[in-house]
Formats: sequence, C-alpha cells, structure tokens
Amino acid sequence: MALTKVNSGGIEDGSIVNADVKSDAAIAKSKLAALNIGASDITDDTITEAKLDISNTASDGQYLQYKDSTDKLTWATVPAGGIASLVADTSPQLGGDLDTNSFEIGLDDSHKVKFGDDNDLEVWHTGSAGTIKNITGNLSITNTGSNTIINSDNITFQSGDQGETIATFLDEGACSLRFNNTTRIETTNTGATVTGNLKLANAGDGIDFSAVSHAGGMTSELLDSYEEGTWTPSLQCSTTNPSYGGTATGTYVKIGQMVQCWGVIDTNPLNSGGSGNIMIGGLPFTSISEVSNRSAHQCNISTYGQDWGDDGHNIIGYVGGGETLLYLKQEQNSGAQSNWTWSESSWDAGDAIYFQINYRA
Repeated sequence: MALTKVNSGGIEDGSIVNADVKSDAAIAKSKLAALNIGASDITDDTITEAKLDISNTASDGQYLQYKDSTDKLTWATVPAGGIASLVADTSPQLGGDLDTNSFEIGLDDSHKVKFGDDNDLEVWHTGSAGTIKNITGNLSITNTGSNTIINSDNITFQSGDQGETIATFLDEGACSLRFNNTTRIETTNTGATVTGNLKLANAGDGIDFSAVSHAGGMTSELLDSYEEGTWTPSLQCSTTNPSYGGTATGTYVKIGQMVQCWGVIDTNPLNSGGSGNIMIGGLPFTSISEVSNRSAHQCNISTYGQDWGDDGHNIIGYVGGGETLLYLKQEQNSGAQSNWTWSESSWDAGDAIYFQINYRA
C-alpha cells in the first residue's frame, strides 16, 4: 500500500482493495460500526468465519449464538429434544401446523390448555380429576359420523355452579332424573319409580296395553283418561219441572270411557210439584250414542217417602244415548216396566232419592 495515499484525513476512499487485507485479519466491531456498512454493501459469502470474532471452534451440527458475558459470538450445540432457549421465550409462536412426529404433548398436573382470545375454554387435570371448563357461550359436541359413546362407570350431570344434580346414571344401578334437585323418575330392577304426578302432554295420549293379550273383538288398548270430581244432579220431569230446595250433590270417577257417579236429591222444601215422567239430569258426561239409543249402564236407586205406583215393585233407570239424563222407570210385579210419573210418586216435601250409576261416555 503506497504511503502517498495516506493523508491528514486518513485513508483515501477506494485506496484499499481485497488483496490488501489478509485473510486472517481481525477487524474490530467498533471499526465496522464506524463505517456504517449495511446488508446491501456486503456480497453474499464474502465474510468468512475467519473474519468473525468467535470465541471457540465450530463442530458439525452447532449453531452460532451471541453471549453477552464475553461480547463475542460462540458456537453452541443444540441440546437433545430441542433448543433450550424456547423455555425462556415468553411468547413463542408457530409458523405452521405443529406435527407431533408420533410423540405426545405432555402437561404437568393442574396446567391448562386454553382456547379462545379470552381463555374461554380450558382443559386440565389435577392428578386426581380432569376438567373441561367453558365460560363463554354454549359447549357443543357434534358428531356427524356414527354413534356418540360416553364410557364411564357412573355419570352425573350437575348445574354450572355444581349446586344441584340434574341426572345420575349408575353402572348396574339406578338411573334418575331430577327436578330442582329432587328425584322424580328413577329406574329400578323391576321397572321405574315416579315421584309425583305423570302428566300426559296431549289429549288422546295414554297408557298403551298392547303388549297384553286381548280378546278377538278388541278395538283399543289405550287408557287415555282418568278424572274424578263433583256434579250437581237435578230432579226433572218431562212436562213441568218441580221447584224445590234442600240437598242436591253428586260425585264421580271416570276411567277411560267408564263413568261411575253417585248422588242424592232431598226435596226439603218442595216449593211446587212437577208433571210428567221423572228424570235426573246433569250427569257429568254425555253418554255414548248407540243403535238402541240406550247406553250400557248399571243403576242402583233407593227412594225415601215416595210411592212406586199401584203395581210398583222397584225403581230402575237407564241413561239415554248421547244425553246427560237418567230416565226413571218402575218395575212391576209382572216384570213389565213403565215410566215413573210425578203423580204416581206422590212426591212430597222431605222426600229424597239416592242413586249410583255406571255408564259409558
């Protein structure tokens, strides 16, 4: 290098070429910084290892790292299982899908896997119990393949705060459904136990007995109705109704089509008499209509104070088809029947009639 190119300002620009620099020359980092050399000023592969200030000798498979304590670069070995510096990274990120390479991802006890921007879903195990916890929105399990199978000896469904049990399913034991933490339906080894009432949702629904053997003329095996209550019987006549006070009460039970009712009418006081054939009206249900216009029935009648006519042997009755009337008749000694009329009865104040009726509705 000619001395004529060194002046008071330093080394003249462009006066030093590659051939003037020894291949093993060490250039201080402070000198490079002063030159303000950028990445675009250095040609690829022009800086060799010999020109870097490295504290040790490289081996195959090592990587170059910077160590503050020596202010030098150092060749370091990648530890078995990965780069140890990932532990110190508080915000690691993936550049693509994570392939486990046929291995597992292991977490310590009570450490969670979290999903969502606000950690809305968490999965963890304490060492004694596992938990899937969702705190935002619904938690859905969707299976578009085949069956969804949950394998467990015992299964319990609880409220979100774990304050109430909704249902339990026990291996080789009872399965129970609860309402407000009270068991309402529970299976047993012979069937099921219902605590409280079993309500049918729709009219026409009922208990199906089709599994039981039936007669050849069977038309229905569905028990679809049960009811019990009270009704008010009334003393009527075919021409003019009587006017009376006193007691007029009745009760009934309906099971399916069958209606059984009881009643009493006590005409005390009797304000005015009636005329024509005697009837009892106000039955709680309209009877079925039949070809004979008389519903199948059974009627027991007891009277107090009245007459049964000249040849009266007994008072009987029948329910008309499609009606709510009980027609009263007198059965005569000869076996004949005739309408029981008001005039024949000689009904007076304080007289009463008691009756029990079975009919179809």
